[in-house]
Formats: sequence, structure tokens, C-alpha cells
Amino acid sequence: MSALWAYSGQHDPSIEASMAGALAHRGSHRVDVLRSASTTVGVALAHDDTRLGGIARDVSTGRWLAAVGRLRLGVSVDDLLRMWITGGAAGLRAEHPECIVMTGDGSTTTVIRDAAGVRTAYWTRHGGRVLVAVEPKAIVAVDGVPRRIDARAVAQFLMFSFVPGERCSVEGISELPAGSELRIDDRTGDCDVRRWFVHEDIQSDGGDAGPWVRRARTAIDRAVADRLPPGESVGAFLSGGLDSSLVVAAACASRRERGESPPTTFSLHFGHDLPNELAWSQAVADHCQTEHHVLEVSGADLRPVLRRMVWHLDEPIGDPVTAGNFVLARLASQHTRWVLNGEGGDPVFGGPKNLPMLLAHCYPTMHGPYAREEQYLATWRRAGDEVFSLLHPDYRGQIDRERDLIGVVRPYFTAAQPTAFLNKLMVTNMRLKGAHLILPKVDRMLGSFRLTPLSPLFDPNVIALSLRMPPQAKLRHGTEKWVLKAAYEDMLPASVIQRPKSGMRVPVQVWFQGELKRMARELLSPRSVRQAGVFDPSRVRDVLKYRTGRDGLRSWMLVTFELWRRLVIDRESL
Repeated sequence: MSALWAYSGQHDPSIEASMAGALAHRGSHRVDVLRSASTTVGVALAHDDTRLGGIARDVSTGRWLAAVGRLRLGVSVDDLLRMWITGGAAGLRAEHPECIVMTGDGSTTTVIRDAAGVRTAYWTRHGGRVLVAVEPKAIVAVDGVPRRIDARAVAQFLMFSFVPGERCSVEGISELPAGSELRIDDRTGDCDVRRWFVHEDIQSDGGDAGPWVRRARTAIDRAVADRLPPGESVGAFLSGGLDSSLVVAAACASRRERGESPPTTFSLHFGHDLPNELAWSQAVADHCQTEHHVLEVSGADLRPVLRRMVWHLDEPIGDPVTAGNFVLARLASQHTRWVLNGEGGDPVFGGPKNLPMLLAHCYPTMHGPYAREEQYLATWRRAGDEVFSLLHPDYRGQIDRERDLIGVVRPYFTAAQPTAFLNKLMVTNMRLKGAHLILPKVDRMLGSFRLTPLSPLFDPNVIALSLRMPPQAKLRHGTEKWVLKAAYEDMLPASVIQRPKSGMRVPVQVWFQGELKRMARELLSPRSVRQAGVFDPSRVRDVLKYRTGRDGLRSWMLVTFELWRRLVIDRESL
């Protein structure tokens, strides 16, 4: 969680102060600013640790490179600069840094986002300049940048619970997609976004799955080990599900080989009388002999911190799991500054949410030119079936379903690569949910407490391996993520390997009928909704009556969006 901001053109102290000030929460150590003839770029680290990035300059050529994120062990920003000078962009990308990287050579400034989308970058053009930052709040902090809601982004938020693709919730600001680069012509200011990373599946036949099990174990073990800071404490979020459990097991094995203690593990629940996964997380903690901490969270615990949580998110994210990330990060920050997680197991290895799509692919229930896309949208089950009824008529009229919703997912289904249908689904989930929901929420929620998230299952080499292996290794006889279960069955309790997927069940409907009821009704009162002009007041009122099982989630989405709107668009104070 470090800061990077930049702007093109002549140096302007007021722009620098605005952008740096807006990102001060991300870091204040090793602040470095480079002012070239065409670009000003600033970097501030969350900790005094060069593994988190920095700025490097080559005096002889005038070239420079800035990076924030997580550099691989033994690699410095100076090393990245040399890789770029000697091997160009391809040489730099071969290193797979989990960073936002900016380079400049006097004629072109380039912003590169990593392949998986572990870090985010946003940009816009304003007043003849190009503004770039790791969070939109640094861009809208610049004097004169409009703060208007993008209606099409709101529709996408209702469909997915986040805003996918290049769109941002603030009109005129764009997000750089994962695996893409933004090239800025320093002379003309022209901008061009290009995709540099393409997912390919080079498959063998089904054959013996044994080699793939061994390769998966080797790749994941290496990805975990590469992320462990030597000689420092490390934490791990442990839900008790397969993905977080195998990451903890791999981390314990690696650290013990180094003579270091196991990671400290952290679990969460919402009350012993509600569904939880404590039995499985405790079983893994006992099996791996970790120091284990369990946090109970209620709606009342969230009420005083919800505004700050949404402010740190910076973009509206309506997944209630975000709240769990936030409060668990606060606990973990008392013990460490590096936290492992199991995010990525489902999108990278074909988790259970692919099953409805695979069944529809084999036994179609929808027909027409966009049948696959419509089926995919139907699997989200957020507020997608009410996009038009929830929106205010003024917003509703700006939305085109084919362009704004189907158009988000269609490129993934029509792409030549990957070829296998399961792999197409995986890439769609990685590019949409992974790069715009999972990884950003983890980065922002942990970063709000100056923690660095470590997501080994999103390692580029792990992703590449998964796409190379035959689909049968990932989904075998109805068993999802089979290769992961086979790879780690000797390192985890049998109950964890054999248990079905459940996910974190956040009791938002219970909260909105109890501890958060008053807050929701005040934020979403008919008067407030009418004044904001984003949603339809009568439909919002119906949602708050919680007549269906999905109304709790929809209420959470509406509440968090309204908080975001007040903080970002109306500039309310925390």
C-alpha cells in the first residue's frame, strides 16, 4: 500500500500538493519526486522498505522508472530500470513485478499495470495535462477536475457490485485494465491504451493428472515462498476454506525450512449463533501449529467505521466481504505488516461458480446472439435483474444493455484465446472480478492499516500453469479445484479437503433489520434518494423492507454507494 501519482506538462506545485495530499494515507516514508521536462511523478512508501517500490534514474540517458507495489525478493527499482533499458518493455514484464510501473525516456511516458491486476492505476486528461494515480481520489483532488457520477458505471455496479473494465464511477476518469499499458506522447499529450498480456491455453490431452498435481504444488509453493519476507513476522487470513488453508500450509512449510516461526493466522465470524467456518479454520490452525486469532464482528462494530471503510475503497464496491477484510486488517496490523491471503483459488482454478455456466454451455436454456453473455450475467445475482428498476429515470435513459452490460463480458467470450470454455470463464472472472473487485478491495482494506497484501494464487506463473493444464484437472467428475485438493491433501486435514465451498456468509440482512437499520433508513430516506437523483426512491423504499433474501445484499450495495457518493461527489468530510 504505497502511493504513486503523476501529471504531464510543466511543473505545478499546487497539483503536486493536491495529489500527494490525497494519497498521504497510503504512505509517508521514502517520499521521492521526479520532475522531468515533461512529467512530474511522486512515490511515497507505506514503510521504509525498498521492496515496496521507489524511483530510479539513469543520468547518462535521462531515462527514469517509478514503481509501487511488491517487488520480488532481491530485485530493486534500479534493477527494473536496467531491465527496461536493456530489454525494453518485454524485458521488464518478464520480471512480473506486482507493481504499477511508470517509465519515461523524454519522448514517451508509459504506465504499466501488472498482468493479474494486483495494483490499480487511474488516469484522465484535464486542462491539457494527463493525470495518473493509484486511486481516483488523487485525480479528483486536482482543482477543476469535474466530480460527476458516470451513469453507465452505476448500472455496471448494480450488475456486478463493482465497476469493471476501463470505466470509473467518476465520469471522465478511466481505470487502466490489468495487463495493459497507457502510453503518453510527451510532445502532443496523445494517449493510447494497449493490452500487452494475453491469456493463452496451450493444453496437453487429459492423460495422467499426476504431473499436473506435482506442478501445481511446486508453482504454488514457490509463489508463497517468494512472497515471504525473510526475518520478519507475517500474517495470514484463514477462512477455513481450501484456498486460504493451502496458502497457510505452504507458508508454514517454507518458513520452517528457513528456521522461522509459522505465520500468525486470523479468522472472522459474525456470531456463534450464525453460520460460520470456525471449526475448519481452527482445525487448520491446530494442524499447522499457528498462533491463531479469532475476531467476532457485529453490525454495531461496523457502524462507526463504515464511512472510513468506503472512503478507503475509493470506488464503490458492494461486496459485504469487504467489511470483513477491513476489520480483520485492523487486528492483523497489531501483529505484522505482511498478510497472506487465499484470494484467487476460484477464478484461477475453476471454482464452483463456473458450474452453472458449464451446464448452460452443454445444455443451453437461453438462445440468441448473446445467450452466453446473458447466462453469465445471470450468475452474478447481485442487483442485475433490477438495474433499470433501481435507477432513477434520468439515469435509466442513459443505459444501453447491449453496450453497457453485455459489452463488458462479450470480448472474453469472443476472444480467440483461451480456447477451452472453462478457461474462457476463468479468464473472464480473473479480468473482471479478480482485477476490479478481489484484488483492489484487499489492497485498499489492508492498505488502510499500512499492511501489504500477499496473494500467491494470483501469481502470473500460477495462472499460466492453470491455463496450460487440461480442464479435467481443475474440474474432475464434478469436483471443483480438484488439482488443488490433490496437491495439498497431505498437508491439510481431510475435513478441509473434502468440505464443500461455502464462502463467507456476511449477515447483512440481519444487520439491516437490527444494528444498521436506522443508519440505512437515514442514508436512503426518500428525501435523500430524490435529492441525489441516482436511484428510484420508491424501489429503494421497497428494498429496505427486506421482503426477499437478496434485499439484504442490495441494501448493502445501496448504502455503500450512497456513502461513496457523499464522500467523493459531495465532498463530505469523514
